Parts: sequence; structure tokens; C-alpha cells
Amino acid sequence: MSSSDDRLIAYCGNDCGECRVRSATLRRDRDALEAAARAWSKAVGRSLDPEEARCWGCRVDGVLLSHCEIWRCARDKGLDSCACCPDGPCPDLRGVLERHPEREERLARLRREAGDGRPGPPGSV
Repeated sequence: MSSSDDRLIAYCGNDCGECRVRSATLRRDRDALEAAARAWSKAVGRSLDPEEARCWGCRVDGVLLSHCEIWRCARDKGLDSCACCPDGPCPDLRGVLERHPEREERLARLRREAGDGRPGPPGSV
């Protein structure tokens, strides 16, 4: 990942620069973070408080997103992005891409820039 803008593309392809949770974190918007915590609690199957919902972007140094399996997996594997995962896409990522198909093209771009050379047809992130 070469540009600083790429640091704002999450492991799963989310554009953190446009993310409402990151925006709420930067604004210190407690109400928006509480709403994010409620939504993410349902997604991860455990209760999260608003402090756990704060996010500056998962690929920014020092960020800990212990509730995100995709983040944990990519970090454990030492990947810059799920786009570079030799085992992917995993079921968690496939679920995200089904709900947010625009992320797939971001991941394909990151994979091309990383020099992987794979063409990246839909569903092959």
C-alpha cells in the first residue's frame, strides 16, 4: 500500500474516509457511537460499549478492534489487506462483500497495486 489514502481502506475494503463511525469518532459524537455500538453488538454477538465502537480506520497504527474477526485475522496473518490473503475470501469477508459489494473493487485495486497479478473476478477477493 503506497499512498496514505490507502491506509483509509479497511482490510475488508471499507472506505474509512467515508465511514460514519470514523466520522463520529473524529467528531466525538457520543450519540452516533452509541448507535454504532448497538449495531455492531448485533453483528458480533456480544455487547459493545461506545468506546469499543470508536474507529479511526482499522489499518491506522495503534487501533485495536478486538470485536472484528476480519481485522484480527488480517493482523494475525500480517496482511496489508484481505485483498492479499492467499486463503480468501473467508466466509466473514464474503458476508461483508454481499452486504457491501462496492468494497470488492477497492480490494481488487489494492491487490493489483500490491503486484499480485490475479485478475480479481467478482467473488475472488
